[in-house]
Amino acid sequence: MIVDFVFGGDSFLELNKDAIAELGHHHYDFIFRFEEEEFYFQRQTINPKVVFRCDVEFRAIEEVDIKAFTAWLRENYLGERRDITFRQMVGLFSRVWPKPNVTNVRHPLHAIPTQSSSECIGNLIKFFGRFDEIATAQSNAAKKESDKKALDTAFKHSIVEKINKSTYAKNVVELEKIQAEVESIKAEIAKFALNIREVVDKNLLELKNSKDMLLAQRFSVRAKLQRTERNLKESKFIQSKQFEALQEFFPNVNSERIADIELFHSSLAGVLKAELKETEKNLQAQLSSVDAAISDIDAQISDRLKNYDNPIALIERVSSLSEKWNRLKRENNHFEKQETLREQLERLRSALSELKIEILKDIQGQINQKINDIVTRVYGQNAKSPVFNVNENNYIYEIVDDTGTGKAYSNLVIFDLAIFHLTDLPILIHDSPLFKNVENSAVAKLVDEYCQFERQTFITLDEVEKYGPKAAATLHKQSVLKLDDTHVLYVKDWRKK
Repeated sequence: MIVDFVFGGDSFLELNKDAIAELGHHHYDFIFRFEEEEFYFQRQTINPKVVFRCDVEFRAIEEVDIKAFTAWLRENYLGERRDITFRQMVGLFSRVWPKPNVTNVRHPLHAIPTQSSSECIGNLIKFFGRFDEIATAQSNAAKKESDKKALDTAFKHSIVEKINKSTYAKNVVELEKIQAEVESIKAEIAKFALNIREVVDKNLLELKNSKDMLLAQRFSVRAKLQRTERNLKESKFIQSKQFEALQEFFPNVNSERIADIELFHSSLAGVLKAELKETEKNLQAQLSSVDAAISDIDAQISDRLKNYDNPIALIERVSSLSEKWNRLKRENNHFEKQETLREQLERLRSALSELKIEILKDIQGQINQKINDIVTRVYGQNAKSPVFNVNENNYIYEIVDDTGTGKAYSNLVIFDLAIFHLTDLPILIHDSPLFKNVENSAVAKLVDEYCQFERQTFITLDEVEKYGPKAAATLHKQSVLKLDDTHVLYVKDWRKK
């Protein structure tokens, strides 16, 4: 677990809390050697998010963020590869108790049980350096998926109208009808306008003639009324006091005769005044009637002139058609966009699927062949090999016939060794529980398999002598650390009370 910790892992902090509880926070010093150059580092349990670059005496020189540190490891172990992180590459193959990847023998690509199979399969493609082959196709599919989700969200929140295929077909028919009607209006509009002009011009002429007659009539009535009003205002008769002055100059005038004339004149004036008032009343009534008729004609002329240059019914109809056209066209455009995105996404997914299937088929063949080679060397020519089956969505590592615990764990070890052979996996870490139930002769052969690699493999084994003198000699020669009841890993043994 400590080896995993110095390679940037965090499982030690999560699964070996007893060490920190018993020892308190502490640190680990370690060295990496690349092309004969050594690099000194220190990582502390109290501050695990950073790694300290050190001098040869492990005095801290520089603080390095853990992500920058693992990126540095990737650069030195994997070169220019950018399709996978260093921890994605090595974390799965660091099988140290009690990490869950130690016991999941049928799903060796799962770092944790809850990890999705599709993610595991994606990582497998990356392990083999084949991800670049599908990156473009996957990116295109992801972009179309994002576009489709955005449109679906707009439909969901009624930002745009959503219709089905049936409504789309109805809209097409309705749009054709609208188009036909608009074309008809365009074709007939000149004729329509001319007809309106002819009707309006004829009607206006009739109204103008009627108004001219009424204006003449009003002029006549108004003149008569003015004369009548003037007569009423100016009408006078001779009164008796006017004759008194006359008698001063003409003493012999017949005053009785003059009185008779005054009486006659007064009677006649009264009759004329009554007639004038009646005439005035009748003329005023005639004038009001003529004025009302003229106002009515003026209103009719105004209405005709409005329709002359502004055919309201036609405008309203065209406006209604335009509004309906825009709505139906918008609905159908969104439907077409949705269908186009769906079809494009299906094609992209299909192309991506075919490409992934092809790549995975090749990887599966390589893995099964290498597994068979290792099984033959470890168990003999007649031994049945486990079978690794994978598709783009799922995978299984099947154990053939022998379902014993020991065989299951040895198959897991063999799977990792096959991956180690076929990829540029930087390291391999196998803890002793993987070998507990595996027969000794098989473990001895597996030791030979580990020795084939120039890259580092870290394994822990108990009671090495039981695996035979050859295996024991190899293990002693390659061992870096030997632990027993006397030689413990830490300065304190908290297993005992």
